[in-house]
Amino acid sequence: MYQPEPGIIELISQFIESPHDPALRERVDELCAADPDIAAYTESRLLDWLQKGSAVVAVPTAPVAPVAQSATESKQKLVWAAVLTAVIAVGLAIYFMLRTGTQLQVYRNTGKQCVTIPLIKPNSITLNKGATVSYNDKLKGNPAVKMLGGDMYIEVDRPRPLTIQLDEQTVMLTKKGAFNIHKSAGIIQVVTIKGSATVIQDEVKEWPLKPKMQVKRQPHQQIIQSSVKSLSALAWKTGVLNFKDIPLSEVLDGINSYHNVDIIIPPSASRLNKRMITADFTGLSLTEVINHLRKILKLPVVKERPGKFYITLK
Repeated sequence: MYQPEPGIIELISQFIESPHDPALRERVDELCAADPDIAAYTESRLLDWLQKGSAVVAVPTAPVAPVAQSATESKQKLVWAAVLTAVIAVGLAIYFMLRTGTQLQVYRNTGKQCVTIPLIKPNSITLNKGATVSYNDKLKGNPAVKMLGGDMYIEVDRPRPLTIQLDEQTVMLTKKGAFNIHKSAGIIQVVTIKGSATVIQDEVKEWPLKPKMQVKRQPHQQIIQSSVKSLSALAWKTGVLNFKDIPLSEVLDGINSYHNVDIIIPPSASRLNKRMITADFTGLSLTEVINHLRKILKLPVVKERPGKFYITLK
């Protein structure tokens, strides 16, 4: 089990013994918010204290005759009972605070341009139009960032790992790097621009990421890890839709992010994913892009509903 420095252990021990002390509580709160390991350690210590306290049950070995108590003794017992109740209440409150983590604020980019959210320097989040994220601007909490939808570019530089929640089953841990994250009803995708990260699913399976590597997952399917030839997924930020000998799957990543749509290759046409494409879609409207794709592929690009298309082999 993780063990903090002796000074921190002593501070947490003092806090557990005197949880009503506001100075101690403030210092422990700051430590827990800044370091998930210390938060977990404090939670464990607090749970041990609560369990040991609740396990003490008096069992008399023989009947004991009642003894008359003075008013002073009764008053003292009432005071100590009140203090004990307050201590347990504070302990439980802190326990549940640690369980729920730091509160995150939600931001949705409703404008027509990209928006950059400044975090604790030098970290930042840039959102595409229509994208939504919840975050703590000081990157406190576990997770400190939750991707809710759309396209996000996040730059991270921290001494300790930052946890980014991708969905209910999947998180990403990183200390330093830049990443493009796309999330829609049809797919979750993380592309590493620089640095490194680890994506964890169901707290068990891990996928390491290095520059020009990605993980992708469609609903109810396993994560697929692969290398990328281009950074097309960043087209929403760079505006570049010019491709030379790039796999169709990556070309579609760029078109989808730039035009905020989903053009999908279904499983029945999966062999098209690796088809190499050379084309320039820069400056074209979505209608023009779809028509250009049809001419290049010589295949139908079918509109299922507004904003969603799929490519068929027939």
